[in-house]
Amino acid sequence: MNDDTLAKIAAAAGESGLDAIIAMSLENFAYLTGIFMPSHHSMRARQSMLAVTPDGAAMAFALDTEAEAIAARLPDVPLTSWSEHTDNAMDTLAGILWDMSLSAARIGIETDYLSASDLLALGEALPKAEFVAGEQIFATARAIKTGRELELLRRVSDLAERSIEAALDVCHIATPEFQIAAAMTRAIYANGAHGCAELALASGPATAACAPAAPGSRALAPGDKCVLALAPQIDGYHAAIRRTVELPPSRDREGRDQRALDATRVLASLIHPGASTAEICRSYLKVVAPLAPPPKAALAHGIGLGLREGPVLTPARDVELSQGMVLVFQPWILNQEEAFELRRTDMAALTADGCELLTGIDEGTVSIAALNR
Repeated sequence: MNDDTLAKIAAAAGESGLDAIIAMSLENFAYLTGIFMPSHHSMRARQSMLAVTPDGAAMAFALDTEAEAIAARLPDVPLTSWSEHTDNAMDTLAGILWDMSLSAARIGIETDYLSASDLLALGEALPKAEFVAGEQIFATARAIKTGRELELLRRVSDLAERSIEAALDVCHIATPEFQIAAAMTRAIYANGAHGCAELALASGPATAACAPAAPGSRALAPGDKCVLALAPQIDGYHAAIRRTVELPPSRDREGRDQRALDATRVLASLIHPGASTAEICRSYLKVVAPLAPPPKAALAHGIGLGLREGPVLTPARDVELSQGMVLVFQPWILNQEEAFELRRTDMAALTADGCELLTGIDEGTVSIAALNR
């Protein structure tokens, strides 16, 4: 059990006036228990859930084929098993809530995860209970990482960096895309990944038209730009990085690469605890205006057990950043005259002192003027 995150959620449930809150999704079950069940991504009906009260008491249920393994990881948590072939998961959950004296309680659930049919079944099983949206409690808590989570994200960020470097080493003219993907796959597991949520690449004469997708048999050709995207996992926690390669390297490659690094450093220099996300976006866009039109995507977003979490940095949203947040930077720069897009993403963590870059960039500072050289 992850005692640090369990305590955060239990306290937040009490502050929200709930008698209990239920971790229903794969990500939130892992957030509280430390148990990440990869099969649940593709088999949604294989539900494992954990009910928690404000005093920290918890009960769980899990699929019978997985219950023994989960019980071994949660020896102090009462666990009920159910069969996907003969039982109904919501009846099992209702039984747990009865056992916790919560049959007429106010209970937070993940309304953005639970299916409509499951919600109806749960309501029929516990007609006196009040079920309210609780997903924002999890989202708010997950946005600010604990010390344990930060160490996991540092590990997986380093793993991602080393793995994508292995793929860059085989990006040569005449190399098929699937061979580059094979190099990334070998590298992520050789470096200690538990899984990979995204492994994609795209190649062609203009990166502005390259959206990373499943690799194919196309061989890299002279004049190509190749975009590589990788999102490995450790214990369910993700890193996400992206790199762009020119074939063969142009005379301006070093300048372009440096501008991408400078853009990331400038974005990092604007990010610190207490900063306004809307103001960060406005300040950054003023800096890159000579180089690019407004970006198509957010400048940055949170990451953790989900590939995309809060906060999201766009001019339209204003959130105050906090220490412990971990972000994916994506300050892409498009040179319209050359149809060349610098697609690069990196990982960063907010510390008490500012912003710690977790991938891709050596320590150092850069002046805003450097972007315009």
